[in-house]
Amino acid sequence: MFDARRMEVYTCVLDAEMNFIEPTQALVIDELSFQNHLEKGLIFIGPGAEKCRQTLVSPNFIFKTDVQVSAKGMAVLSTAKFKKGDFVDVAYFEPSYLKDFIAGKPKKLI
Repeated sequence: MFDARRMEVYTCVLDAEMNFIEPTQALVIDELSFQNHLEKGLIFIGPGAEKCRQTLVSPNFIFKTDVQVSAKGMAVLSTAKFKKGDFVDVAYFEPSYLKDFIAGKPKKLI
């Protein structure tokens, strides 16, 4: 989880083998978030996990706020894709934005 301000986080749900259970998304957190995972439980990791601890209350929800999120964690996934020859043509690559950009008024006019 990454903090997206207010009570919103950028999140996805993965299993132990790093397979997607739920896709990456921007999600506003409330008491009903992740209710479909109550029985098996979830481990929440990342800078957005701490802000959800008070709202997402279940004995099957674990919050690991001491885990340092780093790009080096992508090395295993990147190496596996490289070995498979799973490449993206950067000439046609488009980033996946989770939310539309909404420009605001500048705080200070020059």
